[in-house]
Amino acid sequence: WGNCVIPPQYGYSFDQGQASLLNFEGANGATTTLDAFGNTWTLTGATISTAQFKYGASSLTLNGTSDYAKSTGIVSLGGGSWEISLWFRPNGFAAAQTLVQLGNASANYGVGIDLNMSGKAVVSLSSTGTGYDIANNVAGLATFVANQWHRVRLVFDALAGVYKLYQ
Repeated sequence: WGNCVIPPQYGYSFDQGQASLLNFEGANGATTTLDAFGNTWTLTGATISTAQFKYGASSLTLNGTSDYAKSTGIVSLGGGSWEISLWFRPNGFAAAQTLVQLGNASANYGVGIDLNMSGKAVVSLSSTGTGYDIANNVAGLATFVANQWHRVRLVFDALAGVYKLYQ
């Protein structure tokens, strides 16, 4: 059987604190949503919108510089490989925008994926919960276009010990 990157799961359900699949499903104007694993995500400055969506019947709407989706249910990224993947559709780039924030509820250090005013994905990563010691506002190479759907993936490969941003 040999080695595998991700060990098999022998239980009937996934550990909620170790996984998230965000579809941003919900009623129009809602400020909370559940991911596919049952974690509650609180939307700050953001809402669920049924006006436009890539999949399902709704999507997350971000319209300002301090909008984000956050969960306190995910307390650790674990010691193995992981991925954060999301689809988004920016209306413009007049100001920096937060797409995803995972981390300490009081300090907001953990994993952050933002869009800067140039339309580039920016990543910040913390291993301490007190500062961005792994990466601090590191911009990707691709420039996104307003009013189009885009996908970003942030992957940690535990075997190689590297983080990769796919866009």
